[in-house]
Amino acid sequence: FSEPKGGFYYVDGLASERVAPLLIWADGENPAGVGEACRLIQRLSAYGAEGIELGLVEATLARASRHLKGQAAGTAVPSLLRVFANQPQMNQVVVVGSRSDVNTRALLDAYRSRRRPRSILALVEPGLDSKGYSVFSRFEDDKGAKAFVCRQGKCGVGVVEPRALRLELAELD
Repeated sequence: FSEPKGGFYYVDGLASERVAPLLIWADGENPAGVGEACRLIQRLSAYGAEGIELGLVEATLARASRHLKGQAAGTAVPSLLRVFANQPQMNQVVVVGSRSDVNTRALLDAYRSRRRPRSILALVEPGLDSKGYSVFSRFEDDKGAKAFVCRQGKCGVGVVEPRALRLELAELD
């Protein structure tokens, strides 16, 4: 998480190695752990557009990661991100691509240059077992980096050009 700006939180797998493993979790089975983690995240999202104290976010993430620890990869984090993204006031940008790929980085930079209030960024790396990703899983077969702007869990057509992503982000205003 970055520092809060304008009442939203920027979730980025590249920003923090501590947060990155949560964002790129693959698949597994632990409904109790996932459910508990989702309840914790729902409590955070109840704060809505006014934003959430950064300390509370970090404490809740730490509690969630304790619940998830020991899962062989899990649907947990896509579930957590969906809890955020399905809130009426939240938008999500999903970038599918390898974090070392230059095109992936260009899309992430485009997001950072046009970041929007109440937006979440998720990086989904290819090659993960994507069962349980729901909205993400169908994107991983595509070649090259691609970004999707999602509103309340519904994603638009993927874009590969940073300029096209900036235009889509401008429409969130």
